[in-house]
Amino acid sequence: MHWKSLNPEEWANLQPYVDTALLPVVHIDGTDWANALSRCARLATWADRVEQLLAGRLVRLPLLTLYGAATLDEAVAALKATFVHVVVLTDTAPFERPGIRVLSTNGQEGDVAARVAEEIVALWNRQERENPHND
Repeated sequence: MHWKSLNPEEWANLQPYVDTALLPVVHIDGTDWANALSRCARLATWADRVEQLLAGRLVRLPLLTLYGAATLDEAVAALKATFVHVVVLTDTAPFERPGIRVLSTNGQEGDVAARVAEEIVALWNRQERENPHND
């Protein structure tokens, strides 16, 4: 589901089932605005497709644009108060941040959204194996 399409009542009903937030992030340095616009549109399209593939358990948040050295860590920390999994989707070169799951679309072609969805499902499966529910 897409964050912007939810009203508060819908969110209250769906929140117990949604444990994953997909946060598309684009870094802009201010030197090539035409390229930045293209990257934002492409990343938003891929994020929308991942949302469609994993509907029911994942919410796609609005695109976060970081200009220069803005703080991704703070944004993710705030989301972790609500979601079990926070996945950052970016078009930059892959990077690692302690405690943050980052998936990069950099250099990928073909069905990028399907590959991202597979990685998120693998994350869910690992979590289920490591911490099975006690029903």
